[in-house]
Amino acid sequence: MRRLIKTQNRKKMAYILLAGLCMFGILLTASDGFAISSVASGGRWYDKNTWGGVRVPVAEDIVEINGTVTVDNSPVISGLIVNAGATLTNYYSCDSYGCYGSGLLSVNGDVTNNGTIRNNGPVTSFFILTMSGNIINNGTWNNKRVELNTTQSRSILGNPIQSEVLLGGGIEISNSPVFAGNVSVGSIKLSSGQSITCLKNFGNYGGSSDNIPEGTLILSGEDQKITGVGLTVKEVIFGGTGTKTVNYNVINGKITVQSDVTLTSTSVPSITGDVINNGTITGDSVYLSVSGNITNNGTWNNKSLSLTGTQSRSISGNPIQSDVGLGGFETALYLQEM
Repeated sequence: MRRLIKTQNRKKMAYILLAGLCMFGILLTASDGFAISSVASGGRWYDKNTWGGVRVPVAEDIVEINGTVTVDNSPVISGLIVNAGATLTNYYSCDSYGCYGSGLLSVNGDVTNNGTIRNNGPVTSFFILTMSGNIINNGTWNNKRVELNTTQSRSILGNPIQSEVLLGGGIEISNSPVFAGNVSVGSIKLSSGQSITCLKNFGNYGGSSDNIPEGTLILSGEDQKITGVGLTVKEVIFGGTGTKTVNYNVINGKITVQSDVTLTSTSVPSITGDVINNGTITGDSVYLSVSGNITNNGTWNNKSLSLTGTQSRSISGNPIQSDVGLGGFETALYLQEM
């Protein structure tokens, strides 16, 4: 009988210990943060009921979005998954005092979007995401701005992000992404053979020169602008259709103008690489200088072309119709309608 009682007591103690360990695990997860999911009905980010009444996500959490979740203030998390049919956006509201609402979400890790990430409200409201990890976009992504920071290598896969994108801080991109919104670049690293494709405008970030020394920049939208102080790149391909306007002072690299493109400028760009023109280079007030080889398979009739530098070069293809200066602007010999 005593042995039976001792056995039963041991079982009770084991159950109590097991229950305690389970409770400890729940409390540990709740306090240290690992993964947390929103309820299907969604809600505001800082309302704990949005997260099943447990708690609001903390910096260590990987967050899963179900339903529509609105971001207010500036939360920080370690990863983000937006599920199919779910929406992540900024909080926006109107009352007797006016309309207001913006959000900034920082993700110190990977982001997978299978649903929708978007802006909420008029252009005066905004939803900004900053992130440091890999991106997979299988859904719709068109919030105000995406900022990619830190220098570690990452991949950007899936559907083109339609938001404005800032690529700064010397980040390394391990694939060849396509961006459907405006892109601003500080300094990024691409391996040889990789590219960045922009469907809208491209420019500099923070007032500095843009550096993509080993990669190719492809502009494949309709009318587009590239703007900045200077651009160092292996090659710029002006593709797609329409007019491409160059507002850079210097492009250190090769440029190719494809057949359905018209290239013009509002500055006085200097190109230190080769130029291949299969389309049209034009502009009654456009002055252009080139220090590399020239191949003209299209139409070339901008105001003036200056051939700079002393190295040997070739000039082939259709006759250039611009004024041509040989030896730089200072000692130019102009050939009218060459």
